[in-house]
Amino acid sequence: MTHTGNEKLLERELTAFLCSRRCPDEAVAAVENWLNTLDPEKDCIVCGGHSGIEKRVVVQLMERGIPLVWMVAEAGNMKWQNLTDTALQAGKLLIVSTNEEAQTTSALASERNSRMISMAKSIVIAYMDKGGMIEKLVEGLDNVRLLTEQTNMKNECFCIRRDGGNIYFDIERGMSGKYIKISQTRKSRDGGSRKECVFVNASELNMLKKAVDWALAQTQTDGGTKEKPQPQRTAERRQENDAPMDEITAPSDDAAAQKESSEGLMGKIMSVFKK
Repeated sequence: MTHTGNEKLLERELTAFLCSRRCPDEAVAAVENWLNTLDPEKDCIVCGGHSGIEKRVVVQLMERGIPLVWMVAEAGNMKWQNLTDTALQAGKLLIVSTNEEAQTTSALASERNSRMISMAKSIVIAYMDKGGMIEKLVEGLDNVRLLTEQTNMKNECFCIRRDGGNIYFDIERGMSGKYIKISQTRKSRDGGSRKECVFVNASELNMLKKAVDWALAQTQTDGGTKEKPQPQRTAERRQENDAPMDEITAPSDDAAAQKESSEGLMGKIMSVFKK
């Protein structure tokens, strides 16, 4: 592990903050209420900033001057540079890098969360999925405060399985609302893998749909280039703590099938934002 910042923060009583990637809308208000109770002189939070809510809490803590131990599970993760510089100079931030890998995996995130929990005197959880990673990590502990009761949440994850690397569409929530994370993990030339992500918020969703419609129209013209047909494969379930995904088949060479598949995916995604 490597440390950057005020290591004396580790001597304070720490409160760990965690939240599953999927969470109900009421969790946002509950987190805001919790943030408003924090005192810069008394509280010190340890957080990983992995899920959408956790990322927003990391930002809010730095903006409010609340001491923070930021546990980063991937190398080179230096977001919000201006905020981190200010917090570091004020002695209210310690950045702990728990891993030298360039990308976070489920195993690395679990290891990081377990380390946070062991460091903390108390644990605050905005929301945890039933049977998910966080629930397993805190099972049997008596110092856990759950801000939002567990519910049977509807699936908000879609996957297109393809030979070049699966494409995932995750509906996530931040403090400012829902957004889509479109990600793909691809093999690199050195034999490793790299993850590419695109984030689309609610105001950009119609633009995304128009872009997809435009791209389909271009590939369906007489002079357009069609992709080589790929075998029809259904989506697989993701690792460990992720919920089951809707099944979306790989792209078809048939124009009508392409259009139907695209409209089905966009319709499902847009319906989530209308809730």
